[in-house]
This record gives sequence, C-alpha cells and structure tokens, in this order.
Amino acid sequence: MKTIVVVLDTSYLTELYRCPEYFHSAFSAAARQRLASHQAAGASFYLPLPCLFELGSKIAHGKDASERMRLARQLRRDVDLSFTARPIWKITPAGKPEDVLPPLLETFESSIHEKIGLVDTFVAAEAHRLKIERANFKPVVHIWTKDTALKAREPDPEPDPLITEA
Repeated sequence: MKTIVVVLDTSYLTELYRCPEYFHSAFSAAARQRLASHQAAGASFYLPLPCLFELGSKIAHGKDASERMRLARQLRRDVDLSFTARPIWKITPAGKPEDVLPPLLETFESSIHEKIGLVDTFVAAEAHRLKIERANFKPVVHIWTKDTALKAREPDPEPDPLITEA
C-alpha cells in the first residue's frame, strides 16, 4: 500500500473550516469528502505553521462574531488534537528557525520572479522535505491547495486534483 502524505494549504483549510467569505459550498463539500476518504485510507496530513496563522487571520476577520468564536474554538480543539497520539494532522516545521529559515529564504529569493509568496514557498518546501524525510516509505506527497502555481510545485502530481471550485 502506498504511503500518502498531504500538506494542507490555507486555501483548502478555509474550505474545510467553511470560513465565511472564504469558502464555496460545492468545493467545501468536495474537499471534506476527499479528506474523509484519504483519512479512511490512512493518509498522513501536515499543516505548515504559516498556514495555521493565515487560517487564524481569516477566522478573525469574519463578519459574524459568533461564527468567529465557533471557528476559533474548533481550530483550538483541532490543534490540541494534533499533539495527541491520534492527530488529524501534524503541525510543521520540524526544525529550528536557524535551520529552516535560511534555505527557505534562499528559495523564496530565487523564485520571486514567479510571484510565489513566502507562505507558499514554505508549503512547497515542507512537501519536498517530507518526501525526502520519509523516502524509506516511498511516499506519494501531495499539496492540497486551490493555487495552481503552488500545486505545480508538489512532489508527486496528483492524478485527480481538486483545485478549482466544484
């Protein structure tokens, strides 16, 4: 059986959390279904820390105070679960800032002409790091994002990507 590794981008997180002003019903339903089927198949999910912060910002800027509170509580519960024996995702990075940031910023600088932001550079770097780190398991590593430029950087092209609104 293949080892599937999924790195979650903010654009998918806003769909999975159904963040007002940032999700589309049909896409969100398709993304949730995809998440459930991959979880059932034993996929591993990784959440880059910068995407967690971006999701928090999107939640904080919602118009409805009760919905902001509901989503903030859900996010806190999900993050708490990430530190248990059965996490829904693992939060990355897995390294010290002095080890992570210099190569990240070098990649960011060298690809700035492609208009890829620092968070997306981080997401792609994490996907590639996981591919190398788990090489013994021969993982298939995907990035779940709605951003086509970021999707193009995933280590293993997904055969049936969900990147546009359904």
